[in-house]
Amino acid sequence: MGWAAGTPTWHVLLATVLLGTGCLVDPDQRCGPDLVDLGDGVCGCAEGEILDVDARACIRCGPHEVATGDACSCIEGYARDDAGVCAEVPPGLGAPCTTAADCVDAAYPVCQADDGYCTEACTTDDDCTGAFRCQLDGSPPFCQQPPTGLGTACEVAEDCEGLEADYCDSFFTGECLVSGCNLENDDCFVGLSCCDLSVFGLDEPICVEEGTCPF
Repeated sequence: MGWAAGTPTWHVLLATVLLGTGCLVDPDQRCGPDLVDLGDGVCGCAEGEILDVDARACIRCGPHEVATGDACSCIEGYARDDAGVCAEVPPGLGAPCTTAADCVDAAYPVCQADDGYCTEACTTDDDCTGAFRCQLDGSPPFCQQPPTGLGTACEVAEDCEGLEADYCDSFFTGECLVSGCNLENDDCFVGLSCCDLSVFGLDEPICVEEGTCPF
């Protein structure tokens, strides 16, 4: 959803400032060729677009994406694949379950009861669909569902609000990451490890890519 008219968030205000830095404004196109007039003297991006601060222009979210704050997120029923594209998640994959009897799609017959979703058995990541990854610690191993929002581009904390990946790493990766992991049990998603970054002022441990934790 686009920015609401009259909402003075930092990215909208920045867009307005960028327009006034040494440029004459066309009264018939006060917001320039890329931005739209949101009312009350505020310029911003149209619905379905986010502001690219570096390029000083709006960019449109890709197929099956929606603009949420300063980031483009996959719409319901879609998730980012290895290429970073929002791909459709098969309806039986990730369906809620309490027992295997609830998993009626023959392609995804395994009920991961601890987390309550249908999935498939695996021996490697290649056996898994989309962004799911093979959790070899399972008995038997199963394709694990990624946390919602993991890897979503972000610039401010609000971009990750309401997601399981609820921490915006605006300093290094520019992505939403999972916070509050267990350092002893290392309960992060496959391929990630729990890292104590309190030395940098973070209150909770963060799941980071394996091998990248500095401590």
